[in-house]
Amino acid sequence: MQKLFRMVMTIAMVAVMMQLPLSGWAKETERVKPATIGKSAADVTKVTPTTKSAKPDLVVSKINFSPGSPVVNEEITLWVFVKNVGQGPASASGVQVKVGGESNPPVIQVPALNPGKEYRYSKKVTFGNAGNYIVTITADAHNAVAESNEGNNVQQKTIKVKQAAKPDLVISKINFSPGSPTASDEITIWVFVKNIGPGKAGASGLQVKVGGETNPPPVQVPALDPGKEWRYTRNITLGKAGGYIVTATADAANALSETNEGNNGMQKTIQVKPAPKPDLVITKINYSPGSPKQHEQVKVWIFIKNNGPGKSEPCYVSDSDSLNNYSIYHKEQVPALDPGKEYRSDALFLSNQAGTYYFRAVVDRENMIDETNENNNSMDRKIVVGPPAK
Repeated sequence: MQKLFRMVMTIAMVAVMMQLPLSGWAKETERVKPATIGKSAADVTKVTPTTKSAKPDLVVSKINFSPGSPVVNEEITLWVFVKNVGQGPASASGVQVKVGGESNPPVIQVPALNPGKEYRYSKKVTFGNAGNYIVTITADAHNAVAESNEGNNVQQKTIKVKQAAKPDLVISKINFSPGSPTASDEITIWVFVKNIGPGKAGASGLQVKVGGETNPPPVQVPALDPGKEWRYTRNITLGKAGGYIVTATADAANALSETNEGNNGMQKTIQVKPAPKPDLVITKINYSPGSPKQHEQVKVWIFIKNNGPGKSEPCYVSDSDSLNNYSIYHKEQVPALDPGKEYRSDALFLSNQAGTYYFRAVVDRENMIDETNENNNSMDRKIVVGPPAK
């Protein structure tokens, strides 16, 4: 019986001893996986799971425009920035820029962009009416690039366009010189056009009527910023005494929209006095030789002077003598003479007989010149001719 008990105990102990190394080996094989066989513990900790390929992400990073407060018909520069905010490079793509009511504007080519890189596109726009204009920008407009985020490609911005400030063109001054002109004076007229409105005035037309002029052509006036002035100059001789009304009209064709359409005109009167008259006289008649003989040619000098306060126009001086019953045989033009100026005319006298003769000179015989004295235009000079020398 005891022998049997010892045999059972022996068998049991052998069984326990055999199970100890088997359980330890099982735990070891559970800790070290097949993929790590032949590697150190340090190698095992460096193993990481495999990741997917990095993708780009195209967004509209900025929408800028200038000027910041645009007005109607003002050119606006629009800048659009496309940026790759993803982890991977983006191939070439397209950006679409819609401004206001545009339906399908062309897509603009955008080059390939590495992560963090940006592309700028600029466009000029002008709006003819005031209002709010929405700018809609779509990156990757054709959806050609596989992105990490396909829902952030669109951005919008509003451009608020105001009505442009209007100009106001007026005639600020009408000046003329001389201040007390006469009918013979050349008069210089200056007309000043000024923009007194808050907005810039485009090019316009100025009409200046003097006296009885009916429809003189307008003069081109350049564009004028607020507060700026432009001067027009005209020279004129009116010819007769009297009052002459100068009528100047800014924006004569009413081409500009102004803050005040009722202040474009101005008038000024130029009072023209009668022109001062000249007074032509023969001051002296000289001749040589002083004691001429029969058949001897005598040279005669006639001196014409303007003794009046006004300038004379050209006229004629005529010569005659008592030998020929005062029939005119010589006529010469006298130029215009300012007050106090003198002109000399040369003539000849010849007598076939000895005796006493009278040489006569008459200026403005035809009364072409309006003078202060019409009765002092002639002079006679006695010439004594002796017998021929022996």
